[in-house]
Amino acid sequence: MNKVRRTWLVVGAIWLAIFILRIYFLPAPDPELVAQVEHKVTFSGLITDEPDYRDTSTLLTVQPGNAVAKVLITAPPYGNYAYGDELKVTGTLKLPENFATENGAEFNYQKYLEKDGIFFVMSRPGLTVTAHQQGNPILEFLFKIKLGLVGKFNQLLPEPESSLLAGLVIGEKQGLGEEWNNRFRTAGLSHIVVLSGYNLSIVAENLLRLVGWFLPRTVSLATGAVGIIIFAAMVGGGATVLRASLMALIALLARATGRAYQATIALVAAGALMLLFNPLLLLYDLGFQLSFLATFGVIHGPPLLAPYFRRVPEKFWGLAIREIILTTISAQIIVLPLILYSTGNFSLVALPANLLVLSFIPITMLAGFLSALIGFISPLLAWPITLLAHLLLAYILLVVKIVSSLPFAAVILPPFPLVLMFILYGGLFYLVKKMRKYGLV
Repeated sequence: MNKVRRTWLVVGAIWLAIFILRIYFLPAPDPELVAQVEHKVTFSGLITDEPDYRDTSTLLTVQPGNAVAKVLITAPPYGNYAYGDELKVTGTLKLPENFATENGAEFNYQKYLEKDGIFFVMSRPGLTVTAHQQGNPILEFLFKIKLGLVGKFNQLLPEPESSLLAGLVIGEKQGLGEEWNNRFRTAGLSHIVVLSGYNLSIVAENLLRLVGWFLPRTVSLATGAVGIIIFAAMVGGGATVLRASLMALIALLARATGRAYQATIALVAAGALMLLFNPLLLLYDLGFQLSFLATFGVIHGPPLLAPYFRRVPEKFWGLAIREIILTTISAQIIVLPLILYSTGNFSLVALPANLLVLSFIPITMLAGFLSALIGFISPLLAWPITLLAHLLLAYILLVVKIVSSLPFAAVILPPFPLVLMFILYGGLFYLVKKMRKYGLV
């Protein structure tokens, strides 16, 4: 065994030991609150995350007093709440209940909430705001910026274009409503309306190309990375944004330098650190799982598939069409077994839909973001770029509407065991290994 492999084994063993120890010390629900389950209680608590406004309700994450556990409160949709508000809450405390998904599999809702420190739920309790701005001032500032952007999107654009732009830029997909969310899911395009590492990486790559025209490559690469960090701060800097930013930085490093090995090490290190911070992400956070796999696919997939796409032009109407196709197919292939296992939703139109849409995502995000920034100064000055954003968003919605309405656009597969998902991934990596052995890639 060589020295490098021995070093990695030692590092892996140390990480595993710390990971197991971290699981042992995961927070548990407060006994005082557990004793009050199914009873009417009154407590004062702090809203610890931005409110999640939906069509028929508002979801509030509230931490009672000095308790470790948080409570997910379902409130009416018309309330006016903000991160850092202190509430007086009166209602019946309950435990989350698991439920069956569309394909009949059980969704572990308890663990899904527990990964965020939420152990209890309350439905439509009495709520009174007793104080404002009691949270972290930095988070309050970032959330205000995010709220301001959403408000400007709504002012400049009609629905559902404004909600789609909010999904693209800051991951606010709930405003689209259930009907449009179902259409995006059927079309295999749900990933574009949650701020992902892929969304951010394509924005950074375009920034890199832009500044690369007149700056050295090292400087342009640094500019792309700084651009991601600034963008993440401006759209709220929440946990999802930070994860997406980290994955985007790693993907940018790999694709800008061609150093897939170093980028893979960075990806694994980032994932390992995130799991030490919150071990429950490994099993109960589909967003983390998909982001990790998609980033891995974007790093390693294009070089493997490139020999089979030599006849595809590198550019079409100024778009790097071959690169878009390679990265899209790579990401789709590697996340498919996980999607089939977790949701059973197999979109038969996902590949053409992604090819029709993804090439327009960078300019759509940029146009929408700039229109909002200029719109804070003058909506009239922002009108030309707002019109461009409107047309691009309308195009994306039209594609989604058409492809999702096709007969048999998607099928719901019955649930299959976890071992089958691992067999599928094992078969995929075995196929790649054999293709490399026989010089097919």
